[in-house]
Amino acid sequence: MTTLSSGDFLNHATSHLRLLQHILSQNELAQRQHASQMKALEQARDQALDELTAQYLPSLTPETVAAVPALTGYGRFETDSPFEQLEKRRRWLSERVVTAEADERYQRREQLLDPVAGELTLKLAEAEKQLKFFDESLKQYEDEPGFRGLIERGYDTDAYTSQWWELQYYRDWKYGDLITEKFEQERFRDVAENYVRLRDARDEFRNDFDAAKKQKDEVEALVNDRAEALAGLENLEAYVLEACRRQLREHLEYIDREELATRAAARPELTGFIKRLEGIEKKMEYLDELVKRYLHTEREQLIASAHKLSAKVEKYSRPKHAYTQIPVEEANRWLKDPTAKVTARRRHFNKTYQRVYEFDRYDAFDYARDMLWWDLMTDGRIDGDFIPEVYSWREQHPGSTRILQNDMGAAEPGYLSSGSEPGGSETLLDVS
Repeated sequence: MTTLSSGDFLNHATSHLRLLQHILSQNELAQRQHASQMKALEQARDQALDELTAQYLPSLTPETVAAVPALTGYGRFETDSPFEQLEKRRRWLSERVVTAEADERYQRREQLLDPVAGELTLKLAEAEKQLKFFDESLKQYEDEPGFRGLIERGYDTDAYTSQWWELQYYRDWKYGDLITEKFEQERFRDVAENYVRLRDARDEFRNDFDAAKKQKDEVEALVNDRAEALAGLENLEAYVLEACRRQLREHLEYIDREELATRAAARPELTGFIKRLEGIEKKMEYLDELVKRYLHTEREQLIASAHKLSAKVEKYSRPKHAYTQIPVEEANRWLKDPTAKVTARRRHFNKTYQRVYEFDRYDAFDYARDMLWWDLMTDGRIDGDFIPEVYSWREQHPGSTRILQNDMGAAEPGYLSSGSEPGGSETLLDVS
């Protein structure tokens, strides 16, 4: 029996683990690409849903609103009339305009807010100037090292509690003397009193500044509120129409597409929009199932194989196995190269994935026929039984034809059917 030394096996196993990691990195890249394409499809779906909603509610008229329940099954507009909402909003916006215009401050807005000579403009500017003066005056004190701490601890006052034997006492003494000398005072308490007087004055001017700013802000708010209300009145119908579309869109997002198509029998121009929406949704569903079947399964198998092989490496790296001989047949089974099988499965996956992703013949779907979107997108040449919807349909329609050449034209030459799928779902590697 031909054997392989444990040392040679470990060399081959290390190379094989690098190969598995490389294949895994390719798998992860493919899954990231799928996530990116799904985002693009989500955007396309949202756009299709917006367009369908606009088709049902192109404008805010009694005729279009009255048609919505029969066409969509959405009955809220019958109990919560958009036209009553429109009038309610019109009254509310009009009241805002009247309220603003009746306010004495709005009537005097130019006198108060003129950027050069307005009363509140000048008042705020003067308060800001005084506030800035006191802030700068206080800054020269507060920038001194240790000054804030001396004030907080009440140095050179009856409130000071540090004792002569404490280090803090000598630190405060040092900084207190330096600051007293800099401000040309006899005692630190004189410096502190001057600082506190300035601070109290600053706080008083800050109150004046805040009051002036509040007055100015309130007048500006009146002006802006009136302007917003007038703009709302000008765009009133568009605002209510958009609000109604949002409500209807929430309903359309979840209603059964076949039911929508049935309701649209009298309005065939709507069917194309319904088909496009459902077709994009089916794409998203099918592509996710493809990724689960191929990429997720492949990743799980590769990780499991890598873990098992790593365990073999750990085992034969132990000193007691330094001279162990491993049967070549067994080692080959552990180190079986999955590249060919992975490549074949990836090729099949990529071809199927792209065929579904690039499909755009949504109008070819026929709600009058009991058919599958999957068969339309793949020309009926791929089972898709791993997709729950497809499997269920096949169970209910045994023997039904899957090829839809009348809808899609001739099948693509050489396109793989389920029966010729490379590798099936069997394990890629055998690491016992």
